[in-house]
Amino acid sequence: MAKNDPANIVAGAGLLTGIFTKLNAEVMALGGTAEDIHRLTKPEGSGTIRREAELIVGYKGPSYLLYRLPIEELELLGVRAHNLLKRAEIHTVGELVSRSERELQQLAGMMPKIIEDIKDALAHERLRLREE
Repeated sequence: MAKNDPANIVAGAGLLTGIFTKLNAEVMALGGTAEDIHRLTKPEGSGTIRREAELIVGYKGPSYLLYRLPIEELELLGVRAHNLLKRAEIHTVGELVSRSERELQQLAGMMPKIIEDIKDALAHERLRLREE
């Protein structure tokens, strides 16, 4: 069968529908809401799905792939923080966590509130800035 064969497309859609149905049932059984399901299934929710999978398998440390993640994919990182980090040529989570809070304070335009936002976004991923 060819990749774009209608039978393959229908089979793939059926598989995705089955996965979504199971995810929906599990989230609802755990007391979740439709908003929780939406958050898990939108593209930015891939980090959330990864964290949930790590909980299931008992993973204790941050994922190596997380360090390569572009900072724009940090779920809680605000636009102002993102723009300041990009201007400072900090493009990945790994580059960010290799910096200390003092180093971030020295960046032009960096405000205490933005540093707190950055720390919150990292904490959401179970990460933190480098200790001095």
